[in-house]
Amino acid sequence: MIRVSEEAKAVLGASPAPEGEVLRLTLRPPGAGRPGGLAFDHGPGQGADQVVQHAGRQVLRIDLPVRKAFDGSAVEVVDEAVVVVPPGPPSADGDARGALVRPPGPRIAAPRSSRAEGRQGRAGSDAGTGRG
Repeated sequence: MIRVSEEAKAVLGASPAPEGEVLRLTLRPPGAGRPGGLAFDHGPGQGADQVVQHAGRQVLRIDLPVRKAFDGSAVEVVDEAVVVVPPGPPSADGDARGALVRPPGPRIAAPRSSRAEGRQGRAGSDAGTGRG
């Protein structure tokens, strides 16, 4: 299971999905001039998705392959970006270890939380960046 912070839920909840679709965290294969990796995409929900709710409504579904590959990780807001942070302490240089992933739509500025400040620095990884 992947934990999603309350701050990340609020940011993700501000990204409306088209009618009949949901916001999903998926593993996107590379192609068509875009890198592969983790991505927020809109689409139909799948039965095996992890469902994340906030304020009484569904704000995110996490694809089964992502859940398996990132089990124990957390989705958090770090430096105003939504990131997937693997379990364990931050790296020795203080940077968060994880994949920077932004939800589709306009950039949403999120207030810095004490949790995010404890993991200062942009999360960078070869896991890929997805831009919807």
